Amino acid sequence: MEYSYRNMRDVAGFTPAATAFLTGGSGIGYRAAVQRSLVRMSERRFTIDARATGEMGTFFARPLGRYARVVGDLCATWLPRARGDDYEMDARLRAGGTRGDVPFDELFMLGFDRDNDLWMRGHPGLRQGQKGAAPLGRNYALANWDVRKNVYSMPFVSFAVGPFVDTGKISDPSGFFGAPEWLVDTGVQAKIRVFGSFEFVLGWGKDLRSGRNSFFSGVWP
Repeated sequence: MEYSYRNMRDVAGFTPAATAFLTGGSGIGYRAAVQRSLVRMSERRFTIDARATGEMGTFFARPLGRYARVVGDLCATWLPRARGDDYEMDARLRAGGTRGDVPFDELFMLGFDRDNDLWMRGHPGLRQGQKGAAPLGRNYALANWDVRKNVYSMPFVSFAVGPFVDTGKISDPSGFFGAPEWLVDTGVQAKIRVFGSFEFVLGWGKDLRSGRNSFFSGVWP
């Protein structure tokens, strides 16, 4: 169970329809998840895991009200060598949808940000330190593909580098958010893992639709 309260400021000047996303007040929700290992091929060092999350709740401020959210996640990992983790390939497919009206901070976002795991690494989530630069919406589909090569490994620190490809689509029935076309990003990233717990990510991504380049970095526990 989760209780939340939000206070939206400086909302003057928006149209009445857009102001609905900036409604403050209280909300309560219930979230449940189920996960299962679908494939375990130890001799091939190949795995596929699945996870589904559902959420239902209500906001106690009009025009908001009841809402529901469903998210599905399918992740495959392959270590091509018989021993060690010198090379690793990951592929992940996710999709989610929301029914009902939700406030601005409950929308999905496709972009790179420390507070967001729906990575489109050619789309920064911040602009001049402010959130909201990446595409937002209530419905999305996302696929990520990564290949990593370990180039340095010690007992307490490891360094891996490799290319990635991200592609996704996000939409919103309101017409205020979303992206009109499928997004496609590619680039290269480096991961530095310290003590097997903290991971520092540094990379360069390119939005193939617009041709825009961006650099990204972050630390994850």
